[in-house]
Amino acid sequence: MDIEPIFPPELEREIFETTAILHPKTIPTLLRVAHRILIWVEPLLYRVILSDESMDALRRAMHVKPASFFAASVRHLAFPGRRISSELPAEEIRALLQLCTNIVSLALNMDTPGLLPIMQEMKIRRWVGWLVFFFEGNSDAVDLSHPAFRTVTHLHTFDDLRDDAEVPRLVLERCTRLQVLLVFWDIPEPARQMAANPPVTDVRFVVCIHGGVYRKDWEVGARGGTDMWTAADTFVARKRRREIDTSCYLLEHLVDYPRPSQRGSLRWSHRSRRQTAWCALFHSKFTGQSCLCLVPDFRESLSL
Repeated sequence: MDIEPIFPPELEREIFETTAILHPKTIPTLLRVAHRILIWVEPLLYRVILSDESMDALRRAMHVKPASFFAASVRHLAFPGRRISSELPAEEIRALLQLCTNIVSLALNMDTPGLLPIMQEMKIRRWVGWLVFFFEGNSDAVDLSHPAFRTVTHLHTFDDLRDDAEVPRLVLERCTRLQVLLVFWDIPEPARQMAANPPVTDVRFVVCIHGGVYRKDWEVGARGGTDMWTAADTFVARKRRREIDTSCYLLEHLVDYPRPSQRGSLRWSHRSRRQTAWCALFHSKFTGQSCLCLVPDFRESLSL
């Protein structure tokens, strides 16, 4: 039975959506509060998908949800490990991508043929993957003028570019909207060597030493936090302003995983052991007013 609303619908929706965005692990609990809450919050459960964490759930959803649901919900999709190719067949990957027509961030660490025709129907801005795999394993066939890359602004390739200046040159030349070409290393020495002898001298080329877990960094960025792309954007901007020497290509990305940016203005919250509600000073973008809200702690009421 649905819990009767206490606040105006637009304010109540903003409270629950903001909670879901700031604390995505609470979404399964929020879905059980009331049917109206499920309608608002369920799309946010699929907004960021890491395939290795949600294999079974993805398969079930693909069979019961309409195509319009995925198109409206999914914005960031990652297949972070090659081992997924044996657990999620190529045809299922293609089927999922065909449903997620509005994703803006795609990461593929696997060899999955036949994705170019699907990707060219999207407007992806951040792309991570193997270029050679994307073009059917043929390095001579890599074509960055392909419509699939027409909207890409940030590109990170896993291909080894240490002895190949042609690929980064073509990426920077033919991806007309590209702002950052990122080469990622979790081992400092090869990164320093490449940065000292870069294959190209374009300000958009960045060699990154990553100080954390890659997949975690990707998820933090997808949820609005500071990730390697944010750090690279700042690095390139500082080079353009001559705050960093233009001959410097090395970015050391030390990760502390800050909390994702807030959609609303959830300014303060507190919960003591004896309380069964969250107390929050909330500023609504709909009414322009601030109010003190008591949001029930549904985790306790549902015994989860």
